[in-house]
Amino acid sequence: MAMIKEVGVLAIAAFIAIAVIVSIYLVKRGTLKMEIRRIAALDAIDMAIGRATEMGRPVHFTHGTAGGLYAGLAQGEAGAQIVAAMGVLSYVSELCAKFNVQLICTICHAETMPLYTDTIQLGFLKGGRPQLWNSDIVRFISPYQFAFTAGAMATISREKPAANFLVGPLYAESLLLAEVGYNVGAIQISGSAYTHQLPFLVAACDYTLIGEELYAAGVYLSKNPVLLGSIGAQDLTKILVMIFIGAASVLLTMGVNVIKIMGG
Repeated sequence: MAMIKEVGVLAIAAFIAIAVIVSIYLVKRGTLKMEIRRIAALDAIDMAIGRATEMGRPVHFTHGTAGGLYAGLAQGEAGAQIVAAMGVLSYVSELCAKFNVQLICTICHAETMPLYTDTIQLGFLKGGRPQLWNSDIVRFISPYQFAFTAGAMATISREKPAANFLVGPLYAESLLLAEVGYNVGAIQISGSAYTHQLPFLVAACDYTLIGEELYAAGVYLSKNPVLLGSIGAQDLTKILVMIFIGAASVLLTMGVNVIKIMGG
């Protein structure tokens, strides 16, 4: 029975891997045309940066306090959200370079500084102004949640950004940062896969990436064919899983012991 389970898990993993490879190959060749539905929060980035340009005010970006010291940058959902947030930061930094807008990033964990630094420097390079980089852009405040929150709130209040990006694994600081952003009149674009913070972000921000929209953000903005192919394979896998769950539900309703059949 245990062998059946192991073979089943291996078969699913193999299917996902093959689907990703085939999708990427077809998208790169142009055989498979894929599009991501319109996401208003990402379309609003250009408007937010344009507003900052017109007002001569900076742009603020943070992923919040999750990850790093608490969860480990490369572990769990927090790490995945931080990496996804870098896709948004890359596009934001590129636009800031194109329009010569000051960018400010506040971080809670020192170990994320190289990630921010490389992402912003590459964005500035794509935007044609690599000389805009300086060490004051990425500001490490504190590894403790509410010490960081107080410092980030002070930074937003003092610098008065025209656009405030709260994107990533945000915790209880989400509403506090969004409130001070509202007070300085910033356009606020947020996003998180943490459902317990989404109600606050939706209520306090102008645009919000909800759940998996955050993970698709980098693909949506970059139109990278490799990433597009992987997103398509993931969607195909989800459809097949839903079909399997539906079929299993029907069999259970009919009195068939699906768990026993699968070796449980």
